[in-house]
Amino acid sequence: MVLPYITRGFAKRNLGDAESTHGNLEEARRLYKAAIEDYTQAITLDPEYVFAYNMRGYAKLCLAEPAAARENTGKAQRLYEAAIEDYTQAIKLNTAYIRAYQNRAYAQFRLGESKANQGAIAEAQQLYEAVIEDLTQVIQLAPKDARMYDRRGVTKIALGDYEGAIADFDSAVHIKPEEARFYANRARAKEALGQLESAKADFEKAKELNSDVRKGTVLPK
Repeated sequence: MVLPYITRGFAKRNLGDAESTHGNLEEARRLYKAAIEDYTQAITLDPEYVFAYNMRGYAKLCLAEPAAARENTGKAQRLYEAAIEDYTQAIKLNTAYIRAYQNRAYAQFRLGESKANQGAIAEAQQLYEAVIEDLTQVIQLAPKDARMYDRRGVTKIALGDYEGAIADFDSAVHIKPEEARFYANRARAKEALGQLESAKADFEKAKELNSDVRKGTVLPK
């Protein structure tokens, strides 16, 4: 039966998240690897079990992030690529699986950042363009999710499309005007275009909503 492996894998992944939060990274890695083994067993038993691919991809992503933080670039990139493969398979099995598009977009963005940091600009740009395609698909499926416009806007900043980014942040603000991050991200895009007064107003609004907000554009998971 597939379900016991899925349930056990999910429990191990949640425990891994908890250990990671408490800084117990070695134990977290062990649990994520064990979760991957369970999801792989589930896939072996049922190769069309969509949820298993998505969850295995997420566990691989959880392994990639600390590797990237340790500057183990090669390992992190291989894990991002492996996660992308799992999300791609999930999407092939269910072309309306929103979560798989979201997760693949995040993994592609992080891999793009890693490639850009290595100077592989063309590869990074291809990955960012793939992120935009995935997020556009998500927006078509869930047009009221402000986070997706924000994430697409952040990716457009990475591609230098500041006007396109502002349009996406405008949409995010329209849907969820109380979210400080959207104003902060729009401020950065406006700064890049020399719209300094408007950028200042956006950042002041962001600080009003959340005093801890910064003008960073890290793509949230």
